[in-house]
Amino acid sequence: MTRRLEITIPGAAVPWSRAGHDGRSGRFFTRERLRFFKDEVVIRARAALRGAAPIAGAVVLEVRTFVAVPESWPLRRREAALAGEVVPTARPDVDNYSKGVQDALNRVAYRDDAVVVDLISRKRYAAEPRVEIIVEEYRL
Repeated sequence: MTRRLEITIPGAAVPWSRAGHDGRSGRFFTRERLRFFKDEVVIRARAALRGAAPIAGAVVLEVRTFVAVPESWPLRRREAALAGEVVPTARPDVDNYSKGVQDALNRVAYRDDAVVVDLISRKRYAAEPRVEIIVEEYRL
């Protein structure tokens, strides 16, 4: 049987960003918003695993990021976005959403993000922003 985890993170996704740098001490740090988002991914992944060990082999990771439709858009364009006829093409880039998720799932859902052999990353509009994550054991 193929192992599969499905996780939903409600609210706006936080894209990966370079570490911040404290010029005075010379230390690097993860930005607070990203750290909180990654912590939420970890908490929900552990709950989905229900105490089971991380997936041992290769995995397929799917990250579906749903962003809010801009409030300033006219009704017709908002409806088109919610129907999937308009897709988000503004920054942040779709891969920056999946990077943070991949990092957060290290040693939780799988042993290391090097075992991710297929990555599917999508960015779409939705009435309720959220991130849907599927981690599945790779099978031929």
